[in-house]
Amino acid sequence: MQPLDIHRRVPKLINSILDALPSRADYLEVGIFEGSTFQNVIADERWGVDIDPAFDTTVLPRNSRVFVQTSDSFFAELPIEKKFDMVYIDAEHTFEQAYRDLVAAMNHLKPKGVVLLDDTVPEDEIASIPNEKDSKIEVKRVHGKTIWPHQGDVWKLILQVSQSHPELEVRSVLEGSRPRTIMWRRSQVLKEIKVEATDGVEKLSYREAFASGIPKEFGVKPLAEILDEIRQRH
Repeated sequence: MQPLDIHRRVPKLINSILDALPSRADYLEVGIFEGSTFQNVIADERWGVDIDPAFDTTVLPRNSRVFVQTSDSFFAELPIEKKFDMVYIDAEHTFEQAYRDLVAAMNHLKPKGVVLLDDTVPEDEIASIPNEKDSKIEVKRVHGKTIWPHQGDVWKLILQVSQSHPELEVRSVLEGSRPRTIMWRRSQVLKEIKVEATDGVEKLSYREAFASGIPKEFGVKPLAEILDEIRQRH
């Protein structure tokens, strides 16, 4: 792992959200890759999940745990009483997987906790192709490049939440390295959230959804306003 740098772009955002919460005791990161974000988050206890971490998981910061498995199996084995102040989801960039991760995360969230989702607004239509290999092939064909952002179709998750989960508040921030979305429960009464039918959203294309820009369902606001909203909940 690299030296501690809490001012890196993503850790800075995560730490600013944790600063706005009443507690930063328990943090979970789904999809840790090289661990650069994971190690730079300030929390009493940090848990990370990844099917294939790109670093030595035997050498970890204090009060950190890494689970080398799929997020589906991790949540299936996680005791229901285990709750987190914040969950950061940055794993497989497909709507189906992100939706399952979100529902599971919400069911393991403290009453005033939040979920942060990465890559919720695609750079363009090519970046929204769910399969990363297919996206890279199209980038090479259209732009003649080998490097291009890939966000997949995680964006559909925000529209699914708007359609099927009115109990969740949605805010998106465009500041920083790329757009991300923050969600929390509108009520502190923790009722179980379940995966609902996705037919209507699943059939949507990027062109349809973003024809007039970022849909209103994303709840785009400046980060400072979002943090104020989070603070006002406690």
